[in-house]
Amino acid sequence: MSATTPIAMPAPIPDTTPAPHISVVMPVYNTQQYVESAVRSILDQTFRHFELIVVDDGSTDGSSDILDRLAAADSRMRIVRRPNTGITRALNDGLAVATAPLIARMDADDIALPTRLEKQHAFLNTHPDVGLLGCAWTTCLADGTRVAPQPALLKLWAQGPTVIAAELAQGHNCIAHPTIMFRRAIFDAAGGRYDPAYETAEDFECWLRMSRLTHMACLPEPLLDYRIHPQSICATRGHESIDTVRRAVHAHWAVTQTPDINARLKFHQQLATLHHSVRDRRGALRAGLRVLTTTPTRPATWWWSAKHLARVIKGPSY
Repeated sequence: MSATTPIAMPAPIPDTTPAPHISVVMPVYNTQQYVESAVRSILDQTFRHFELIVVDDGSTDGSSDILDRLAAADSRMRIVRRPNTGITRALNDGLAVATAPLIARMDADDIALPTRLEKQHAFLNTHPDVGLLGCAWTTCLADGTRVAPQPALLKLWAQGPTVIAAELAQGHNCIAHPTIMFRRAIFDAAGGRYDPAYETAEDFECWLRMSRLTHMACLPEPLLDYRIHPQSICATRGHESIDTVRRAVHAHWAVTQTPDINARLKFHQQLATLHHSVRDRRGALRAGLRVLTTTPTRPATWWWSAKHLARVIKGPSY
């Protein structure tokens, strides 16, 4: 009897789907009013080779149903579902399943302009020394007012990575979290996670760690509509974030070394300004006093403190 002839199996069909160049990570918690617009602004990007990882952090409104409908129509969108524990752990869960060498952040209540991913990807391709890239943004207030990018920020970014790193070390988070794109390898080298101990300023603390390993830059073109509304973290947990910023800066100084008196002065000025921005007059006055005690013999310090006191008495302009 002749040997049995093996059955020829068809050759496997190669997967021609290109691997994603960018993983966009978007945490979602009870944002049914905004989330569809946010997701669509990513799915409609001119740059196509990405995956959108949406982390549903235990939403109890209609957000989950909206996400399911959108994901069913576009295979680039993946949903990670988890109990609600907050944005920091949600981000870490999203990053754990991200596969691309570049990570972009997006919030569920913002709008990315159509060319955002394309322009950030192109910049990082031509600037290998930059590990984290932000961009300018237009602020959209709850009453519909649109605020253009701050000229002071545009001027700061134009001075380059050294100035950006110095501003971060002085407590000024000059890079908005939902605008960033970073290299996964640099993020992993800096710890590979957002630290839950710094919730409400987890991005700022992470940028400080990454600033010790890489250059950072920001595109001056507004590529994001950044929404401020009564339910946003900025509006609901602003007071808490100030203390988190203070702790993050002191932890950074412990690694790098405490800066000179000029940098410490700017740090206390930044804290005073932050307290004022969240309508905390008592905190703004305390921080202003710390400014005075840092360099009490400088006329410029007294001049700044006088202007700060006038602002505190008048109250925020928004």
